[in-house]
Amino acid sequence: MVEINWSIDRVLREHERAKAEGQPEGPGLPIYRWNALHRLRDLEEEYQLDGSGFVVLAAVRVCANHALVMPEWVAQAFINSYDKVLNARAGSWDDAFGRPYPKGKHLNTARRSRVLPIAVYLEGKRILADKQSTIDDDFFEDLGSKFGLSKTIANEMYYEGRRRYGPPSQDDL
Repeated sequence: MVEINWSIDRVLREHERAKAEGQPEGPGLPIYRWNALHRLRDLEEEYQLDGSGFVVLAAVRVCANHALVMPEWVAQAFINSYDKVLNARAGSWDDAFGRPYPKGKHLNTARRSRVLPIAVYLEGKRILADKQSTIDDDFFEDLGSKFGLSKTIANEMYYEGRRRYGPPSQDDL
C-alpha cells in the first residue's frame, strides 16, 4: 500500500524493499504508484475545472495501469457518463465523454505535441550529461537540428518536457 502523503524518502525505501523482495519492474512498484496518486490528484483538479470526460478516462487509465482503486470522483464520473450510453441518453461515447480532440484537430499535430516534448527533453538531458553543452542558443540549435525543429520550437519542446518530467538531476549537469 502506498500513500500520497508519503515523503519521497519513504517512497524510495518502500520501492527498494519491494524490488529486494522480488517484485517485478513495472507500474505496480511503489514509486510508480505514488506518482500515479499524484497524477490522480492533478486530474481531479482538472476535472473540477472543466468536467472533461477525457480527464475521467485518463484517470481510469491511471488506475488500471497501476492497479489502484478508483477514487470516488473517478468512479462516479465514469459511471455517470457510461450510463448515459447504457440508458440511451447519449448516442455515442463521444456524446457521453466528449470528443477526445476538437473537431478539425489534426492527429499528427496532437501526436507531435504528445510525443515530441519527451523525446526532445531526453535528448537534451543526454547532451547535458555529456557535459559538452550548456543551456543556451547553441544548445537549442543543436537539439532542434536532431528533430528537424527550429531552435525556438526546440526550446519550447524541451521546457514542456522538463515541465512534465522534471528538471535534469545535478548528475546530468
